[in-house]
Amino acid sequence: MNYELLRMLADGEFHSGVALGARLNLTRAAIWKNIAQLEAAGIGVESVKGRGYRLSDPINMLEKVVDREKMAKGCGFALRDFLVLDSVDSTNTHLKEYSRDLPMGCFDVCVSEEQTGGRGRRGREWISPFAKNLYVSISCRLPGGFSSLSGLSLGLGAATAESIKQVAQVDVGLKWPNDVWIQDKKVAGILVDVEGENNGPVLVVAGIGINVFMSDGEGGEIGQPWTTLEKESHVTLDRNVLLLSLINTVMLTIGRFVEGGFGSIRQYWDKYDCLVGKAVTLHGFQAPIEGVYKGVDGGGNMIMDVSGGEKVYSAGEISVRLS
Repeated sequence: MNYELLRMLADGEFHSGVALGARLNLTRAAIWKNIAQLEAAGIGVESVKGRGYRLSDPINMLEKVVDREKMAKGCGFALRDFLVLDSVDSTNTHLKEYSRDLPMGCFDVCVSEEQTGGRGRRGREWISPFAKNLYVSISCRLPGGFSSLSGLSLGLGAATAESIKQVAQVDVGLKWPNDVWIQDKKVAGILVDVEGENNGPVLVVAGIGINVFMSDGEGGEIGQPWTTLEKESHVTLDRNVLLLSLINTVMLTIGRFVEGGFGSIRQYWDKYDCLVGKAVTLHGFQAPIEGVYKGVDGGGNMIMDVSGGEKVYSAGEISVRLS
C-alpha cells in the first residue's frame, strides 16, 4: 500500500491523477494501480472524471512532525526521538530495540498507524486497524532496579485515563492494574516491558493502546466488552491532539514517580479506581479467587477481602462478578 498517496488523499478532497502523479513521481497508470491497492485494503476511494480521486471518508492521519516545545515540559526528561510509522509489527517491540542506547534523562516515542502484531497483557493480541486508534510506546531509562518500579503501571493507567477525560470529555474508570473503562467497557490498555539490571538502571517501554474510531467489524474478534472514544464522546476527536496530551501526561507521571515512587502518584490512581467495594474474581492462579475488591496498597498491589480476611495480590487479572 502506498502510504504517501494515502496521506495526500487523507483530507477527503479531490486530487487529480496528474497532480498525484507529479507529487509522487508516478505515471497516471501507476496511480490507478495504487488506488486499487487502497481499495483492496478496505479504504473507500471515489473516482470522478474531471475531478480525480478522493477518499469516501477522510482519515485523521498522524502528523509526522511534532512541536518539541510543547512536549512534556517540566517532566525532568528530554525528548530524543519521535518516530511516526505507517506500519509496524509492535510499537513496543520496535522501540525496545531502538532505545537500547537511550541515555538517562531522555525519552523516545514510537507511534504507528497500524500494528501487524500488536500485543496486549497476558499474551493477547491487540487489534490494531489502520488509522483508527492510537498505538504508542514511550521509552525511558530509570535509575532504580526492577523492585523500584512497583506501582508504575498503575500510574501509567491513571495518566491514560486523565488524558482521555481531558481530551474526549468522558467519564472513565480504572480496572486494576491498568485497564481504562467507560461504562464497564474497555477503551484503553497498557503493556509495560522492562529490561536491565536487577539493581538498575532499567529501560522501561510503556505501550498504550486507545480505541478511538474503530468500527464494530474491525473489533469483532475482541474477546471482552469494548468501546471507542468516538462512540462515547460528544466532541470532535483528533488523534494528534490526544497523542500530545497522552505523552505529556504520561511523562509528567513518570517524572513524579521517579521523585517519589507510587506514593507520589497514588492520588491519581484513586481518582479513577472504579471497582472498590465490588465483588470480583481474580484469575491467573490454579483456581479463580473470589472476593471483594478493596483498592490497592502503597506498592500498587491489589487488596481483596477473601472470606472475611484481607489478602494482597501483585499479579493476576480481575473480572467483575454479576450480582
